[in-house]
Amino acid sequence: MKSTYFLLLIFSLTIFSCSQKDNDEDLEEFLLMNNISLSSLSGSWDWENSNGSGITLSPATEGYNKTITFGNDRMYREYIDSKLSIETYYRIDTTVNHMNDYDLYKIHFFNDKAEQTFLFDSINEKSGLVIYDTDCRDCIGTHVYSKK
Repeated sequence: MKSTYFLLLIFSLTIFSCSQKDNDEDLEEFLLMNNISLSSLSGSWDWENSNGSGITLSPATEGYNKTITFGNDRMYREYIDSKLSIETYYRIDTTVNHMNDYDLYKIHFFNDKAEQTFLFDSINEKSGLVIYDTDCRDCIGTHVYSKK
């Protein structure tokens, strides 16, 4: 009987370690893909507004503040009213397009979030970040942030 429990324990640990190893390998592969470093993206960004389909949302209309951070450690964090809501790795692909003299970049997230495109612009005399949801048709898919 003891040997059965022991074998079951060994089997469970083996499966768990294989699963963890696969996830680590997936992360390593994700982080090694084509990636560029944008020092101007690093730091904290405050949500100004989101718009689409004739609707504009903002902290005032929604009753909460949102901050996103891009760390030099390639961690993306999203905070709602200072509470962490999403934490995942990110990578940036080279310029995917030029739009009205702006470079448009694509950002990929390791999990919990769909890929997006973004550009830098000046907003209210501050550094601005405009993020577009790539798979968003007829929805609120443009999000504007300013640098803290």
